Amino acid sequence: MEVIRISNWSNLQVLDWFEGLDESLHRYIEHLRVADLIGEQLLVLNTESLHTLHINLVGHQELILDAVSLLQQLDNGLGSDTLQSRSICLNCRCRAFRSSINSRRRDADDEVGEMLVGGKIPQLKQGSTNHLLRLAGGVLEEGKQVILWLERSPFNGKPEFREIRTKLVRLCYELSVTMQQSVFACVIEDASLAICCEIETTADGIIQSSDPLVVQPVTLERVCFRDIDPAHGIGIFIKVTFEGHHVVTGTRAGSVASKSRRITSGDELIAVNGRTVIGWTLSSLVSALKEKHDQVTLLLRKRPQIFSSSSSYSFMMKLREQEQRDRRLPMSLRPNLRSDELSG
Repeated sequence: MEVIRISNWSNLQVLDWFEGLDESLHRYIEHLRVADLIGEQLLVLNTESLHTLHINLVGHQELILDAVSLLQQLDNGLGSDTLQSRSICLNCRCRAFRSSINSRRRDADDEVGEMLVGGKIPQLKQGSTNHLLRLAGGVLEEGKQVILWLERSPFNGKPEFREIRTKLVRLCYELSVTMQQSVFACVIEDASLAICCEIETTADGIIQSSDPLVVQPVTLERVCFRDIDPAHGIGIFIKVTFEGHHVVTGTRAGSVASKSRRITSGDELIAVNGRTVIGWTLSSLVSALKEKHDQVTLLLRKRPQIFSSSSSYSFMMKLREQEQRDRRLPMSLRPNLRSDELSG
């Protein structure tokens, strides 16, 4: 499967990507040029390094760091990214959360015992500790990633996965609200432990699922369109998720995208004509799509597809058709796909 390595980007590639972000951030492009910021440095940006780049507004820092986090996910590779692996990560976060609370309680019991022996009255603490908030944030982040998987095709078309998604959304919301309560810490811990146990059980249900879709990884696939009618464009409908992903919601009947049968609902746009568009505004993405009319090449991140093992002949025909299309592309644009990595 093709891999994009953001860590290998030059300063020019960093600047090209940055230009697609929110227009309010364009004032900092010259700062990045002067600093000669490269991909490896881009991926490790934090509030401190943004200050050194003279990017001091908190709102602008958040916009940049949110977009960089999307690049980090892509740069880490996609080969092992499955619904099952995401659920395992969520399970581990929940266990770490439970383990931390149980460990703290054991230490607290010892401390209370020593205070009582010394004739002192222990004081109950209020609110969540910073450490516990960080751990809860890790659970919520992994929970969000699992939810993102479940809300796209083909999982959103299956009742059992829709039910799991609804449950996870509810539990993550409850955990977030619980951690912000101004009550005794022991009350917060009791409530959050119960919620985490439910999240862990839900994640276990995905991990142990017999549905083959849960172990199928995402894939990257190039799709090339030629001789596009400027008046109608490619013919794809796109929505921008809250996290900044550009997700295909459908294709217009009779359009080049619809006729190609290579774009499906739930696909995510990663690059347009070699330009990485993750984190871009919708207006920047649309401009990139309209930039050329003779040829537009899209790089798509595809979720697992429902594929019947009985249709081996159809699969081989599809593989042959794709190979023939790829041969017509310049060598630099040809995808490096194996037959076992072809999305169905």
